[in-house]
Amino acid sequence: MRKTLFIALLSLALNACGEDTTDLSTPTALPSVESLVTHEDGVLTLKTATFDATYRVPGCAEVGPNCDSGSLLNGRSDSVPEVNRPNTLNASCADGTWSGYFANRAIERLTVSTTDGSNLAAGKTVKLEATVYAYSLVQDKLDLYYSASVENPSWTFLGTYSPSRSGLNTLSATYTLPAGGVQAVRANFRFVDSSNTNSPASVCSSGNFDDHDDLIFTVQASPKALH
Repeated sequence: MRKTLFIALLSLALNACGEDTTDLSTPTALPSVESLVTHEDGVLTLKTATFDATYRVPGCAEVGPNCDSGSLLNGRSDSVPEVNRPNTLNASCADGTWSGYFANRAIERLTVSTTDGSNLAAGKTVKLEATVYAYSLVQDKLDLYYSASVENPSWTFLGTYSPSRSGLNTLSATYTLPAGGVQAVRANFRFVDSSNTNSPASVCSSGNFDDHDDLIFTVQASPKALH
């Protein structure tokens, strides 16, 4: 018990000094949902998504300040398939099937949260974060999108992002929530040939190593529209 407490205190001290003590070499390095701290009584906790059988993706049915896919997106290939794959709206975009989980690219987690801690609402600025496992700093590209509707998704492109290191990376983008009751975000993580590293972004790429995942969440109307 004393040894465990000492290790925990040492880790906190190293983090306070700027040392990164996270082990990125294994899947267990992914932070657990329980370890992340909705602004309630001064504590920030993430709302964990559950699988939505209607749209066939992780989703948060209740309005809150955030939505987190948790562990529902872990995996990609046939060797370690993610639960309820492919986890895109109505199974509209299948993942690549070449194996090599935690040896090649994969999307592990998606979160959406307001930047001010208030509830997800039209007009609010939100941060979309994607935790990915990267293989190449040059050939791995992450395309991020959002849609105001899950019924008839029209994907708005946020940007293409590159990992900063091999292994786990968290890449992010901010945008303003449009009006819409249930909205979605999509991450498209793709391999690009070394001779064509400037290949255009795609909402559903077809590469054998590519991974695509969606997250849906409920958005309340803007405060003005409620009056």
